[in-house]
Amino acid sequence: MSFVDDLLTQAEHLTDWDETRPKQANLRRSVSTAYYALFHQLTDASASFLVSGSGPGRDALRKALRRAFAHTDMMKLSKSFAGRAPPNAWKSAAGSISNDLKFVADAFVEIQQARHEADYDHTRKWTKQQAREVVMRARAAIDAWERVKGGQDACAYLVALLTNKLSKGPS
Repeated sequence: MSFVDDLLTQAEHLTDWDETRPKQANLRRSVSTAYYALFHQLTDASASFLVSGSGPGRDALRKALRRAFAHTDMMKLSKSFAGRAPPNAWKSAAGSISNDLKFVADAFVEIQQARHEADYDHTRKWTKQQAREVVMRARAAIDAWERVKGGQDACAYLVALLTNKLSKGPS
C-alpha cells in the first residue's frame, strides 16, 4: 500500500472511529488527512515526472522538490486549470484540458478549503457525512488522476504546480 493509500484509509477510519457521537477532532483530522492524500499524490507525481530514474541522488532531488510546493500557489493554479483553460502562458503546453484533470484541480481547491475550515475554523461543526464526502472526493480525485496522468495536460499541470507562477509559463 502506498503512502497516499495509507492516508486515505486513515481518513476513512477517523471518520468512522466513533460509532454514535463522532468527536470533532476525529472528523477534522479526517478532512485534513484526505487533503494531504491528494496533496502528496500530486507533489509525488510532479517530483517523479521532473526527476526520473533511480538512486540516492535522484531520491534526494525528488525529496527536495516535494518540499518546494506552496499550498496557496497550488490552489491558485488549480483554480485556473479547473476552469475551462489554464493560464494563458500554459495553454500551448497544456493543450486541451481533460474533464478528469479539471475534476482533480477542482477537487484540490475544494478539499484544501475544507482542510482550512477543519484545521482553523473552530466554530465549524463537522458531521460524519460531511467528512465522508471530503474523503470520497479525495479518493475520486486520486482515481481521476490515475486516468489522466501522462497526458499532455497533466504533465503541464505538474510542472505548473511547482513553478508557482500563474503569469509565466514555458517560453
